Parts: sequence; C-alpha cells; structure tokens
Amino acid sequence: DGQEEMERRTRPLRAMHTVRRRYVAALRLCMIGRLCNFATAAISGRCQQLGENDALLIIDIQNSFMVERPVSGIPQYNLTGELTPNGTIPTGNLPVPRSNEVVPVLNSWFELRAAHGTAAAVFATLDYHPPKHCSFCLANEGGIEPFHGDGRISFCLRGIDTVDNFNDSHRCMDRISQRDYSTNAYFQFAEHGVAGTFGSRFDPFLDIPLDATVFKLGVNETADVYSAFDGGRLSLAPVGEHDTQPISHDALADSSVTLSSELERRGVTRLFVMGLATDYTVGRTTEDALGINDKNQDFKLAKGQVILVESASRAIIDARAETVRNLVASVATPTLEGKVLTSRDPADAMAELCANTCDTVDDCGSPQRYCSKHATFEWGVCTECRFVDGLGQVCAGHGVCNVDGGCDCDTGYSGVDCSDATGLVLILTFSIGGALVLVGLAAVAAARYFRRRFAHVLLLKATNAPPELSLEPGLKHHLFLSHVWATGQDQVAVIKRCVSALLHGANIFLDVDDLVDLSKLEESVQLSAVVLVFLSAGYFLSKNALREVEAAMKAQKPLILVHERNVAKGGAPIATLRDECPEHLRNYIFDSGNQIIPWMRIGHFQVESLKLICAAMLLHSPKHKKEHERGRQVQLIVPGEITGIFWKADKRTLLYAGPNNPGAGVVADILCLVVQGLEVTSVFRLAGHPSESVLSRSRRSRFLPNMLKLRQSRSRRVRTSLERDDLTAYGSVQATSEQSSSLSQARFLAGKVSESSAKKSFSLSMATAPSEQVSHHEPPTHMLLYLNSSTWLGTPGDVLAAEVRAAKKAGITIVMVHEHDEERGACDFSRFLTATPEDLVKNNLYGKDLATPWLSGPHGLVSRALVAKNLGAVADTSAARKIGSHMGSLRQRMTINFVRDSLSPKRVGSGQASQSATRKNDFFSTGEARCAAD
Repeated sequence: DGQEEMERRTRPLRAMHTVRRRYVAALRLCMIGRLCNFATAAISGRCQQLGENDALLIIDIQNSFMVERPVSGIPQYNLTGELTPNGTIPTGNLPVPRSNEVVPVLNSWFELRAAHGTAAAVFATLDYHPPKHCSFCLANEGGIEPFHGDGRISFCLRGIDTVDNFNDSHRCMDRISQRDYSTNAYFQFAEHGVAGTFGSRFDPFLDIPLDATVFKLGVNETADVYSAFDGGRLSLAPVGEHDTQPISHDALADSSVTLSSELERRGVTRLFVMGLATDYTVGRTTEDALGINDKNQDFKLAKGQVILVESASRAIIDARAETVRNLVASVATPTLEGKVLTSRDPADAMAELCANTCDTVDDCGSPQRYCSKHATFEWGVCTECRFVDGLGQVCAGHGVCNVDGGCDCDTGYSGVDCSDATGLVLILTFSIGGALVLVGLAAVAAARYFRRRFAHVLLLKATNAPPELSLEPGLKHHLFLSHVWATGQDQVAVIKRCVSALLHGANIFLDVDDLVDLSKLEESVQLSAVVLVFLSAGYFLSKNALREVEAAMKAQKPLILVHERNVAKGGAPIATLRDECPEHLRNYIFDSGNQIIPWMRIGHFQVESLKLICAAMLLHSPKHKKEHERGRQVQLIVPGEITGIFWKADKRTLLYAGPNNPGAGVVADILCLVVQGLEVTSVFRLAGHPSESVLSRSRRSRFLPNMLKLRQSRSRRVRTSLERDDLTAYGSVQATSEQSSSLSQARFLAGKVSESSAKKSFSLSMATAPSEQVSHHEPPTHMLLYLNSSTWLGTPGDVLAAEVRAAKKAGITIVMVHEHDEERGACDFSRFLTATPEDLVKNNLYGKDLATPWLSGPHGLVSRALVAKNLGAVADTSAARKIGSHMGSLRQRMTINFVRDSLSPKRVGSGQASQSATRKNDFFSTGEARCAAD
C-alpha cells in the first residue's frame, strides 16, 4: 500500500519529467551536433588529394649535406664501413643545419602520395659532380681544406666577406657563375656530391619511390647548376641505382629532356618543392618555377601553384631563407601563385594549402559565401557574396547567394539585393515580428536552462540513463585511437571530440594530443582498455600503425574497426586493406568477428557510427562485462534521433517504383513497412494506351503532360524467389519462420494463390492488405529513383530515362536513393554523371535534391527515416503514445521480421505460431496503413 501511494504521489512528477525530456530532445541533438562539428564547413576533398596534375620535387637529400645522425630503422643500402666509431652516420662535407629533421617529413609525403593512389609524380635531384668540379675549393690547386681544425666548414667566397683563400684559377664558367663573379657574389664550397662516393648517395633512410624521376645537377666539370630547372640532366640509370654511377655524366638522357619539359608533358599544375637548402638550390628552383629569379626567367610554370614546403626544407643561413619565403608568398596572379606551407604533417599541410577551397557551396559553411570556380583547378574558392548587409544577412535575408555572387530572391521580393518587398510580405512581416521575438527569447532561456540541467546526451536504452564508464585496475585510457597520419588524422580527431562529449569522463588516447615519447607507443597501447583501428588508405603501410596493432595483439586488446569508405577522403576498399595487412595480423584484425563500423560524415549517419563506437567501448568495460559474456549488445540512444520516430503519410502518397529501375521495387517494399499509409505502384501507363509503355510513346513526348495516367494491374506485393532473396539480403529484415501468420499469407506472398482468396487472411503489421484499389486516373505523387551500378544500363535504362522525363514534366516529385552496399551494386556517385542521359543531367536532375545514402545495418534505419521525410511523411505521435517511449523501434522490428519470414522460401505451417504473430500485429493492423495493390 505504501508503494502504491508513493507511485500515486510521484506520478505527476514523472509525467512532467517525460514531457520535459521530449521537449528538449531536439535541442540536445542540436547541441551535440554543434559540439561534434557535424555541420562545419569542409575543405575541398579534391584539393586535398595528390593527383595526376601534382608533382613532388625533392632537392638534394644526399649524405654530403646531412649532419651526423644515428642509425634508426632499416637503411635502404649497406652502411658497412661508412659509420663513425660511435656507430652514427658521419657529417657530410657540406652539412645543412638540422638537415636530419627533413627525412621523416619527406617520407610522410611519400606515404600521403601512396595513400592517394601514386598518381602524383615524384621528381628528385642529385648534386652529382666530377672529382674536380669547378665549385670545389680544391686544396691541392691553391684552395683551402674543407675543414678547419675546430671543425667549422669553410666557404670560399669572393667579395667583401672573403673567407680564407679563394682559388681564382679554378672557377665555373657558366653564365650565372660568370655574372656572380663579376659582381663579387661568387661562391665555392667544400667537396660534395662527388659521383660514386658515399656523399653523393641519397640519405639511407629516405624512402624515395621506385618510380621517381631523377635529374642530376652539375655533371660537367666547368659548369655549375643553381636550380633544378637550369641544366639538370635526366638519369637513365636502373631503378635504385641513380646515386651509384661512378662517373657523373654516365647514363644520362639527351639535354633536350629537362625538368621543365617533363612538367609540361605531365600537365603539372601544382609543384611541391622541398629539400636542401632553402637559401640555395631549393629557393632558386622555386623562384625559377614562378619566374621571379632575376638571374634566370626562362623556366616559369605555365599555370597553377608553386608550393615551398618549409617543414620539409632546411637552410644554411636562416635569414636568407626568410627572404626566399617572403618572395615566394608574394606571388599571386590570376593564373600562377606561390604558397609556403609550414605544417609538419602532410595532411595538415594539404589542409593549410586548401583552406577556403570548395567542391560545392555547402563546403563554404555559410550562406554569406558561394563557391567561385578556380581559374586553373577543378575545385573552387569560397568567396563572399556581393550583397551582405551590416547585420550579416545575405540578400537582405530574403534570398540566397548564387554561383555568381549575386542574389536569387525569395517569392515576393525583388531587386539586386532582394530588399524590395510586396505589400503582402510587409504586412506579414510586421504582424508576426513581435511573436517571433517573444518565441526567440523563450527559446534562448530554455536553451540556457537545459544546457545546465542536462549534461549527458547518450543514454542506455534499457534504463534511459547515462551509461557509466569504468576501467580495469592498472589501465589509464578507455580507448586508444590507432590511425595513419596521412589519411586518418582528421577523422580520429573528430571521433575523440565527439565520443568525449557523448561519454562523460572518457579518457581517449590520440598521439597528437597525448604522445610525448614515440618509443613509448607500445606502452600507451598496454594502458588502454580498447584499441580503435581506423582503416584508411595506407594504414598497413605505416610502420607506427603496425607497431600499435602488434602491441594490441600481443596484449590481446579488443579491437573496434572503423572504416573510411570515401576514397576522396582517404578511404580504401576493405579488400585492399586486407591484402595490405601483414599475414600474421590478418586473423586478429579481420577474422576474429570484429564488427567493421563505417565512418560517416552526414549528421544522423555519423551519430549512428558514434553510437556503435561507444557501445563497443562500454561492452568491454567492467560495468557491462556480463552482457559481453552473454553475447548481448549495449543498446544506446540519443534523444531526438531520427531513427526513433514512427512515420505516417501526412496526405495520400503514391510512390512509383518501376521495373526498369533494378532494385527500386525492393526499396519500395521496405519503405512501405516504414511509412504508415504509403501506397506503392509499379505501373506507369499512358491513358488510352494500356499496352504501350512510356518508352514506346517517348517519340511523341509532346503529348505526355496530358496523357500521363496510371493503370491498375495485379499486385506487385508478390515477388519471385529471386526478389524475395534480394529483400532478405538487405539485412533490415530479421526473423524466424514462426512469425508467419498463415499458409495462405505465405502462398499469397509467393504468388501461389489469387489476391481475392488471400485477402481474407492476409494482415501485415504496418502495411495491411489493400482495402482500396489505386485509381486508374490518379498519377503517382512521387517517383523512386534507385541508383546503383545497374541504373541507366541497356534498354531498361532507356525506359527509365523516358519515365523520369515524363515524371518531371508532370510535376511528380522524384525521390532518389544511392546504394552504398557493395554487395548491392554500390558505386561512386560520379559514375551517374556520365551514365545518366545528358539531357537529364543538364536539366538539373542531380542538382537540386541530393540522393539519400541507402545503407544496411544500423545506418539503414537512418536511410529509411530520411527517405520517409523526403516522401513527406510526418511523425506519428499517436502511435508513439500508445506504445510508450521504451518501445520506440518495436513496430519496425516486428513488421520487418514478419515480412522477411513471409518472403523466405521455407515452408510455414498454417497453424504454427500464427496466433502469437497475429496478437503482436493486432495494434498495427487496425490502423489505416496500406501498401496498395497496384
């Protein structure tokens, strides 16, 4: 009695809490979306890719120019006899300060290039001199010794600041050397880069690609080379032997083949210059490419960008290097510009280079900017709209910025800046202005209150309470993020930020934030409860990534696999990653039952990915260990998420899914189960010509607007065995045969009995047997366009194109879905831009409404909900109230399970479990939902 009294007294409080929780659900989702940066502007994906019009130019990374450094890792060639007594690699004759720092950075650029498909060219130069080259201070010919007694390096400089003795009789006679000599600016150096010596070889730890093109500089005894563009000779030596030829002028191409001609032949528009030294060959090469070297203006790059990669270059004299950097950065013409990149990580450097670029207007992240086409590149530049007022409003708040920076005005407004309003608009504006102000103030107050009141946005579905994280004794991190820098750094940074926001108190290890000593990488793995492996291009080619995975395997750490599928964002197919994975790691990563979570960027899809990551983390925590041992999953919800909504057609909605669009019928079947009241038809006939398809009448297309009608035919709810298997393969229908209601239902679905005899016993949870027939004279309200690798092919593709044209002319809304499951024919969206008939592309078929990604698994629920919204469906709050908030997905699960069983080829007994299935479906079968027989 006391308990009942307590429940009675607290019932109003519980009801109020429920209302408040629902009231702020959307606000919570908005807050986490902002916190996780779901909708932030993105940099152009194409700009960040190293493609076929890009080239890396590596200048003189040779032992002669390197400082003393330890042996670390596996060298590219044998170092026997070359090391110092301390076991280090000796200082070269002409060392550049801190030159040892550039080799790891250069190798990272090579990794990034490999991750992007190796389409970008790699050029490398070698200072490759004969023994008595004119640039040497030869002691036996009146010059000076390379070293002083105190270890300093000597320069033989003619001019006011002459160093030691200058050998005037032994100097270079090329045009630039003569000019320098006449102005007291001529240099000679200690012996360096002598052909066939250790000093002429690439640094032993430089992973120069095998397909690199090598140019040799200074191969003639009487002439020097100051730039890779000035007199460099193409090496024809075998792969891997460019730096071992004993004679400087051996194995060289004709002098007509130059770096400039090779760049032109390859169509290079972005040249990345890096190496040694910034104030000499690197700087002069960069200036030559930009046409700003006062000593040589013959080698200007035709158009594009010349990029000095400062983080992968070092100078002898820093002050001179600063002059070079300022000079390069000052070049900015409509067709050619100079850039200086400072970021050490190549991916960050590409983001630095591509800042403010865009592929579409959405990348600009603000209605005040539009995507202006670049004069040289495929991507554009985010540019301010020309009509932004003092309050930051675009087009006076009554229009949008178009691709030219002007205004496209809303209905009722005109003028170049959309500031001229009609009388009706003015009246409406003043009449609702006061109300909007009050609502806005109330919303701000509510947002502030609930931001303080509710700290958690991720809840356990079973308890509707925030989950609790825990750690085993001796562990420090809940999650370790393993990734490759070139293609995964940005994504794991988002994962860390968002998971930390979703799971209060989560301690997540990310190298850029938490790694102090690279040698302690394995120790950090040991201190982590779970290891997340971010599978992107080049992951298994990274030495540090392999160290992390091997340490995880040794400690038997549970893995979470997250896969970047978007190739434009650094992704790679799972098959490719599996092939690149070392064999001894393959079973641990790919064959141990680890779920592969796709990484998504679109808001609702990304929430699903984050939920799966958080659920896997919780599953391996001590708090939820029992669920893991019992094979159960931790189910999480984010209040206000789109997957927890019941959908119903707000008005009569008839969806056409044609037989000439392979797979569209299966998608329509699933949508019919998701949206209560949705009608589906597979017939698209012309009135008066019941036997003629749209294609057969397309030659008389001028009659289509007046002749487009629907014809009734026998039900398409019944499918062949092949189509039934297709529906099952989506992974969205999971059940057993016990959920079939009767043998007559199964036979009806299999096409074994007539529609009339089956109607008596056929009842389908959300979608009941058709009680109404589709009118002969009512056109569909929507047309489903399902896009996969089979779309637009052959004769069915021609028919489909004609149907789309007819639908557009008749004003029928086209709802597009893009298949993302590889087993279902997924392909890149760019394929449709070439496969689709040209007239449809020009008529903006893909320009206004984007295709909704169609996925399977947990992300499939998001796909269906988004398509339901595109069909005009609204939330069915009455159904939600009857079922209760704790049964948010019951209807979808029951109907999908039931249909899968009904469509399965297994024989279902008419009496088995039919009563229980009928009882489960009673509530829904009494509703008005129907998937009409068409």
